[in-house]
Amino acid sequence: MLQVALTFPGTKFKNGGHLPIELLRTIKNSTLPLELTDSASIDKARVLFASGMIEANISAPEDPVQKAIIFNLTNLGLIATHVGENPNEL
Repeated sequence: MLQVALTFPGTKFKNGGHLPIELLRTIKNSTLPLELTDSASIDKARVLFASGMIEANISAPEDPVQKAIIFNLTNLGLIATHVGENPNEL
């Protein structure tokens, strides 16, 4: 299983973090399952999971060892990765 700590160029939150959609696009281009171990990416994975965009096993916030294993993008997640793209270039 691939294990990564991700950093993303592009859009950032006010506190310096990147948007969950950037993680979603990274997941789309990764070999699955994908294991995330850094807390910022895990928090974004929680947002994507709660939004129904990924299938994942994510540790609870109170667990001593934090990790997320991403198994798949849902159809909604796949559609979301194309938001903002030129449909003529797909």
